[in-house]
This record gives sequence, structure tokens and C-alpha cells, in this order.
Amino acid sequence: MIETSNYLKAIKAIHNLILEARKMAYEKKNDHVLPEFLDSLEYLPALLLEEKDRSDLFIESLRELCEQYNCMWILDEYLR
Repeated sequence: MIETSNYLKAIKAIHNLILEARKMAYEKKNDHVLPEFLDSLEYLPALLLEEKDRSDLFIESLRELCEQYNCMWILDEYLR
């Protein structure tokens, strides 16, 4: 779970990451890039389902993913 006030922003961030994955697929990135991106992405929805507050871990994981794959605008939008 994450803070209720950030729940919709988290869903939007996950949605934007899915759009980035689709973009990668159309751009035919290296064979390993898209699977690694999706492996990292799949962790975020699981944090929303936890019973304990995982807000800090969600932000940290989102930050790492956005930094690694050059989509910091997604993190910036989440943090606004």
C-alpha cells in the first residue's frame, strides 16, 4: 500500500511506464532492454497491494527505474 493521497498518481506513473515499454517495443530496443524494464516495472503494482505502507519503497523503485531508462519526467510528475 502507499499513501492514499498518492494512489492515483502511482497508477498514472505505472500507466506511463507501460507506455514507455510500448515505445521501446516499437523502437525495437536491444533484446534484453525491454524484458529488464518490465521486470522492474512489475514490482510497482505489487507494492500497491501490500498491507504495510510501502510509499518510500515505491518512490525509491520508481526513481531507480526512471533514472535507468531515461524517463525522469514520470518521476517528476509523480512527485508534483
